[in-house]
Amino acid sequence: MREGPGFRPRSSAAAAAPVCHHAAQIAVNQRTEPGPVPRPPVPTMKDVAAQAGVAVSTVSRVLNESGYGSVGTRRRVMAASTALGYTPSLRARGLRQSRTMTIGVAVADLGNPVFLNYLRGVENTAGEAGYAVTICDGQGSADVQGRQFDRLFAHRVDGLLVIPPLLAPDRLRPFLNAGVPVGPTAEIDDRSAGRLHLEAVLPALLAALRMLRSAGHERIAYVARKTPMREVAALRGVPDLRVAGLRRAGYEFEERFILRVETVDDCRAAVHLLEAQGERPTAYVVGPYGLAPRMLAAIYDSGLSVPEDASFVCYGDSDWAAAHRPRLAVIRRDYYGQAAAWARELLARIHGSPASPVPNFEYEFVPRSSIGPARPHHGAISSA
Repeated sequence: MREGPGFRPRSSAAAAAPVCHHAAQIAVNQRTEPGPVPRPPVPTMKDVAAQAGVAVSTVSRVLNESGYGSVGTRRRVMAASTALGYTPSLRARGLRQSRTMTIGVAVADLGNPVFLNYLRGVENTAGEAGYAVTICDGQGSADVQGRQFDRLFAHRVDGLLVIPPLLAPDRLRPFLNAGVPVGPTAEIDDRSAGRLHLEAVLPALLAALRMLRSAGHERIAYVARKTPMREVAALRGVPDLRVAGLRRAGYEFEERFILRVETVDDCRAAVHLLEAQGERPTAYVVGPYGLAPRMLAAIYDSGLSVPEDASFVCYGDSDWAAAHRPRLAVIRRDYYGQAAAWARELLARIHGSPASPVPNFEYEFVPRSSIGPARPHHGAISSA
């Protein structure tokens, strides 16, 4: 579900094909063109039952895993189903179970490639359980995500999984009032979401800062969005949740080295300003992964090199970060595994089963060749 144009991959409406009228028959060398080859009939549950030598109700129980069946009977049913190419109808199964067999998955911004691994984890886990997935791109906007929630609710999804950050918490009320499972449960609450994120990410962030400091970097700039997507009460006026966590851990970025940007032009202006003031950072730590290519473009456009003039660390990882030269040092987690765990918890709640606690996958710091030694400068970050 997508609102408006953008640089990120979007679906577009296909143009209507023109209607072509043909003569009833076309003579070619006094012969008639052969007609279309008829499609073979689609196998049914009745066909499977006949081939397996069992009742239709037995086939239904075996394929839906909804009742008793001996090992031998199950083997015959599954063998007949495979031989005939029979595929159960998810729609029919959903009608029988008063379910749509779909779950909604909301992401904050598909322009960030990190979300793709999250989506794969959800989609593969849901698919193994027989569920289809409807994906919504919030485009970094609470209004857009809110309208998408309204549509998902209208389409009666069986559950909703919001890959953090959640942009439109107030629009979840219809789901919660109707008893539609929403997950991850802990991420719905601002304070618990912030706490979980900091618990997972701070050790890796501190490891990155220690490596930068050991390489002689004192002017370390932190790059954040002008308006953070993770709008949580814990921010209390700071530009980024991670900056707030670092303050509590004893690290304080100087205000002039906290760069609040959105576009490539914003990044260029920030780099040029510090350069003109004689306060060029020797290292950049980029919070939102979507800002990493914009910040790199600004650094290169200024005639600077990574890591000779400025070391570079960013959140998130992808093939692009590893293919860049120099390879980018990153702070990452197992996105696929985390999303799969969230999906399993949501599916258990949809089925009314006890849900196991969801692990909070920790981030790790991966040092790469975008970090190099720095020339001595006055400090920009201090530790208590």
